[in-house]
Amino acid sequence: MERGGVVVKASEMPPELQDEIARLCGELIRKGRLPREVDVAQALKRELEERHKGCWHCIVGRAFGSALSHEAGNFIYLYVDDIAVLVFRTA
Repeated sequence: MERGGVVVKASEMPPELQDEIARLCGELIRKGRLPREVDVAQALKRELEERHKGCWHCIVGRAFGSALSHEAGNFIYLYVDDIAVLVFRTA
């Protein structure tokens, strides 16, 4: 599913939260304020923990593998251009 040029590959979260995260990712990556992928991940994590509490995890990059467990209803995997973003919350 595409949201404002951001392609959601997999998600298990409410549509409003998907839209919010897709928008944040698009802004952080496309504005180019943050020079490295790790900077994008850290900024996204901080923002989500302020807005939605809990322990959020963000992985940003062009190539990575993952195997994880997440809190039900709090997982999204998306692309902004050629950069993959994996976001999830744990209890």
